[in-house]
Amino acid sequence: MLHDIDDAATHVSGTPEYLLIQPVHTKDMGVLDDEVAEIARRTGAGFAASFFEVEEWNRSLMPWPDKFIDRTVTDDSSAREMLEHVGELIAAMQARYGALPVVLGGYSLAGLFSLWAAAKMDGIAAVAAASPSVWIEGWADYSLSVRPRSEAVYLSLGKREEISRNKHIAAVGDNLRRYYAQLCREMGEERVCLEWNEGGHFIDSSPRMASAFAWCISRLRALKQGK
Repeated sequence: MLHDIDDAATHVSGTPEYLLIQPVHTKDMGVLDDEVAEIARRTGAGFAASFFEVEEWNRSLMPWPDKFIDRTVTDDSSAREMLEHVGELIAAMQARYGALPVVLGGYSLAGLFSLWAAAKMDGIAAVAAASPSVWIEGWADYSLSVRPRSEAVYLSLGKREEISRNKHIAAVGDNLRRYYAQLCREMGEERVCLEWNEGGHFIDSSPRMASAFAWCISRLRALKQGK
């Protein structure tokens, strides 16, 4: 349970103006310093970033069961528990750093979870979803009825991710395009970004997340200034 901010790896750059939260796969824990440095370089903003390791990646981040990903997941209880954890972490960070804007983001299933979480709870100013797994069963229909309660949403995908012999995964490109178009209509084009990266899914997760968070920070700053 993430009852305290100290249960997550927190990186502080300058005087925090934004709070960044990212569920991270075990294999990516070693590249977080590079990600933080790149966000700082791109934005020049001060921020506190809390990264928490997710050991049961598939189980904890799936908003509903999908047998293609994990046949042992039979309900959304783990994702709802993770949602509660995120809420606790937001409260802990704001208690320490002040009521600053929160950006929730993640890569792959963590990106999918971030989009789902931001539609379930208030207090998330922006979503940074890099290569989100919007190919899961039921996403296309679900996304028509909900959207994040956030001011801004960043989406990205590798150009080769939709080039797959598996029709399940190959749907990711069209699903993301439709979702982007929907968000543009509902939120306004200036509040949504869809970026296409070179390569497939299993490369450059840290640079892609840095791009996602940097865009969110820049967009929130511009919106605050009325731009």
